[in-house]
Amino acid sequence: MELRLLSPQGAELKRLEFSLNVSGGDGVPAWWSQAKVRPPLPLPPGLSFGEAAGTYLSEKDRSVLVYVPGAKLRVGGADGQEESVEGFFIGKFEVTRAQLAKILGRPEPPAAQADLPATHVSWDEASRYCRTVGLRLPSEAEWELAARGTDGRTWPWGDEAPDQNHLNAVSGGLSPVGSLPQGASPYGCLDMAGNASEWVQDWLRKRDRHVVKGGSFKTAKVEFCQPTRRMSFESNRNDRDELGFRVARSAR
Repeated sequence: MELRLLSPQGAELKRLEFSLNVSGGDGVPAWWSQAKVRPPLPLPPGLSFGEAAGTYLSEKDRSVLVYVPGAKLRVGGADGQEESVEGFFIGKFEVTRAQLAKILGRPEPPAAQADLPATHVSWDEASRYCRTVGLRLPSEAEWELAARGTDGRTWPWGDEAPDQNHLNAVSGGLSPVGSLPQGASPYGCLDMAGNASEWVQDWLRKRDRHVVKGGSFKTAKVEFCQPTRRMSFESNRNDRDELGFRVARSAR
């Protein structure tokens, strides 16, 4: 929409361009009607519509989430087991140090570190964070679907070879969450390759270890950051400076 301000004599003083985010019935924002992917309504308790198109807000910890529609995929790639995944919400960003400090009562990080991914966090602590704010960890299948979609791509952004504009790997340290928009997944999730590796719900065959996805800034070979790859750590490990998590929520 364009607004023109006129003087009493009719001369244009200033032109302003802006967009309106007008809510329709039941608080549905204007962008909803144009969204390519939409969750069922009403939204789950504790979630509200975000200001940016296609985003949803966790009311307790202010996490920004996106919706991923249900689909079938082979977890781990073409040779993996096919799984059916129902529609779900997942964090657009990794949980930050500032968020973790507020929810779990950790010391507040320095301002320069507030938006870095929360690390030095065990699976148990990540799960407790999620429960406290009415969310959960994503399953491995959900995480992988959010990271690479259904078209068989190699990386979240497609099949283009990765560079420093796509992911933070083989580097000297963490980056603030969401620093590399060119690395976005088909659903708009960021940092699903590199930066911090991420806990998911799934146990490994050994019942004291949980699956970890995404690779990190410490990953020695960039191909190990591909969404189909997996690692694992003992569930009580909180000594890893590259291991974090993101939140998820069932759509129903």
